[in-house]
Amino acid sequence: MTPSRNSGIGASEVAAVLGLSPYMTPVELWLRKTGRATEAETAQTPEQAWGHYMEPVLAQWYADKMGAAYDNAIDGKTTLPWPGEPLLFATPDRLATLPVAERRLVEIKNVGRWMSSEWGEPGTDVVPEGYLIQSQCYMHVLGVPEAHVVAAIGGMPPDIWVVKYDATLVRMLADAAREWWERHVVADEPPPAVDGAEDNRLATRLAGKANGHALAADADLEILAAQLRDQRALAAEVKDLTERTTAAIKRRMGAAHTVEGAFGKITWRARVDGVRVFKPAFRGEE
Repeated sequence: MTPSRNSGIGASEVAAVLGLSPYMTPVELWLRKTGRATEAETAQTPEQAWGHYMEPVLAQWYADKMGAAYDNAIDGKTTLPWPGEPLLFATPDRLATLPVAERRLVEIKNVGRWMSSEWGEPGTDVVPEGYLIQSQCYMHVLGVPEAHVVAAIGGMPPDIWVVKYDATLVRMLADAAREWWERHVVADEPPPAVDGAEDNRLATRLAGKANGHALAADADLEILAAQLRDQRALAAEVKDLTERTTAAIKRRMGAAHTVEGAFGKITWRARVDGVRVFKPAFRGEE
């Protein structure tokens, strides 16, 4: 039986389980798997839609370059179960046979320039962690020793990265995914939020609608409320200091659009509408 996306964890979701996906947090994955995500939260993004449009083009580029023939049963839409892992499934992009009769997983990625720093030289296995994890899972399901990750980065012509199968890593990934499912989906316990903003949104989501009930504060709530009061006061002070420091830097920059130093770089460029956008980029900050 073909698994459904809500009955288990797909190979493309394992990175989210581990908190290594740039596209989905563990909480966002949990909301989807427990049926709590809204239609808007599960809708395809414009970037994802464009990636699907580009997939056949990049697949043809690889076939022409490598002289490869594709298995028609593996088309990026067919979901396959993991051997011995009923909770896990995979939807690989392509399975290619090369002229020397070697089978290779072909994973196709059309990515933005913002991810360029996560890629090594073509021909190496230095790819973003999420794609590495995804490729390992797909290789395991297909029983192939190597993946060719075809990527076009920031609109540039595509190239190929090579990832070898690692059975030890795949076992660790399967164990982690299985444990996450049992701990968070079966037990209906949300995973830790990645930051305070997500934690706040999650608390709002799980609390539901107000029913008019009044609650008397216990000792814990008294402490939390006092912390919130102090934090709000501190945040207001920090915001004021930040605004004043920003104003001081702008006075020094004047008409200059960039200032660079040991701290990093600050740009203050004009948009098309003429409004200048102040954007600091400090060394050591992501």
